[in-house]
Amino acid sequence: MKILVLGLGSIGRRHCQLLLDHGISVGAWTPSALLSCAELEKHRNFIFFKDLNLALSRPWDCLYVCTVSSHHRFCLELALRKRLNIFVEKPVCVSFAGLPTVVECFERYGLLTHVGSNMRFHFGPERLKELIESREFGDVVSAQIYAGMRLTDWKPNQNYRHSYSAKKSLGGGATLDFIHEIDLINWLFGFPGSVSASVVNTGALEIETEDSVDAILKVGNKVLNLHLDYLRRPFERRIEINFESGFARWCLSSNDVITNSYLSGEIRYETAPAFWEHQTMYEKQTEYWLNCLKHGVCSMSDLAQGVRALQIAEAIKLSGASDSKNIELEEINEF
Repeated sequence: MKILVLGLGSIGRRHCQLLLDHGISVGAWTPSALLSCAELEKHRNFIFFKDLNLALSRPWDCLYVCTVSSHHRFCLELALRKRLNIFVEKPVCVSFAGLPTVVECFERYGLLTHVGSNMRFHFGPERLKELIESREFGDVVSAQIYAGMRLTDWKPNQNYRHSYSAKKSLGGGATLDFIHEIDLINWLFGFPGSVSASVVNTGALEIETEDSVDAILKVGNKVLNLHLDYLRRPFERRIEINFESGFARWCLSSNDVITNSYLSGEIRYETAPAFWEHQTMYEKQTEYWLNCLKHGVCSMSDLAQGVRALQIAEAIKLSGASDSKNIELEEINEF
């Protein structure tokens, strides 16, 4: 199998290494002349292209899109023109407009797609998914989803004010940067019917984009509270779920899942397996996607799922710009 990776930032280099570890022949191109791939070039199955057209002239089984978010739409169009299966890092694009048509084109050509969703392969969210589907504690009543990280800590090797996160034109902002949380809402609880949100630039970081987001999303009778920010130190990521007869909480920092049964009174503490590392979820995602490609199977996190997450993000931003107006997701465009 041969895969071309576009973009060699930290996530692009990570994907290259994972693919090489699986014996894949990897080509790579990056729009930035400043990014190094010296370590990757030591592999005999790796080739670096300085010219994008030359890279695209070779035969590939799949295109990996790891460029900045504002370039993703261009890369999607490249994949369509070349009839290539595609793995695109989150978010799919910086704007929802026109994306349903793009999804239809990929489906019409029979192309396989996957949107980077490594948190779906994390021990904690996987365990929450099992609890929801088993109905061990009955139906979900409500949930709280929280993610916060100080932007200065997120970009330690660069001036964060110049990063894509700080720039509106590059698709930055807490809403899209934490789209994993939005994707997990869709995966765990279902697609929301409506959203009401406060989207704020507090001024604390001197950036263009929003650094704090609070949203209420309704999925049927379930009420979900979402908080995202660039302000918190130390980094925190957690999901708490209230069931009819129990409670479950996953926290990334402690890497455990706590459950409380209201019927039996039993409190359980489940920790990640002994082999678990931060890299594990990326490895599991790579194995899953390569298996989809090998067997021609549609991914559970295909382009349509990524577009749904972006649709929710767009509703959050629209509500925030409209004094927390309640936004029906159908207003964004029925998918």
